[in-house]
Amino acid sequence: MQPTVSYITLATNDIPKAVAFYRDVFGMATGKETDTYAFLKSPGAMLALYHRKHWRSLTGTPAPAMVGGVLVSLNVGSETEVNAIIERATAQGSLVQSDATATEWGGYNGMIQTPEGHLWEIVFNPNL
Repeated sequence: MQPTVSYITLATNDIPKAVAFYRDVFGMATGKETDTYAFLKSPGAMLALYHRKHWRSLTGTPAPAMVGGVLVSLNVGSETEVNAIIERATAQGSLVQSDATATEWGGYNGMIQTPEGHLWEIVFNPNL
């Protein structure tokens, strides 16, 4: 089997609120949800949300003191989609870290910080 990144797991303080954000802003399909964790489906990978108070049981390490130490990219099909997602994200309390703009490599991207502090690049990459 070829090694594949299949899950990205983010710490959260509020499972239902985080699920609603990723469902309503990114359009991810919801999967199993408990008080401890939730799964959201995206083509090619799953997003797992794990409650901070249970983080140690998953990882064997304390929950991170801060979030946002990783940039996660969401690739979409057009510049229009980039703008629409950033607009929905800001309506739900995200901060725009960089406005959407054309890139030197022929794409289009903008950066948001979710209400819990996770950094996401919303990107259209026509080269993929």
